[in-house]
Amino acid sequence: MNPNDVMQDVIQAHSILISCSLVASALGGWVVYMFYARLRDIADELRKLRITYQFANEREAQRRGDGPADPTTPSSHPLTPTTDSEK
Repeated sequence: MNPNDVMQDVIQAHSILISCSLVASALGGWVVYMFYARLRDIADELRKLRITYQFANEREAQRRGDGPADPTTPSSHPLTPTTDSEK
């Protein structure tokens, strides 16, 4: 066997390994992208659900007369920023 033939076999084997590694990396990147795209879709759905729930509760409170009729008045929502004088 000629040493050049052995060298060509080594180069071919490395080429195959490199191409397989590139394909595996591309596949892994696609899987990660699809995972985060699905998480983004779930977050959008949860955001829509929260907004719908919040509006429904505000309407129900206004109907009963419990909540503020003016939507510009501060609500009792725990994430609403308050000033020191309101505490």
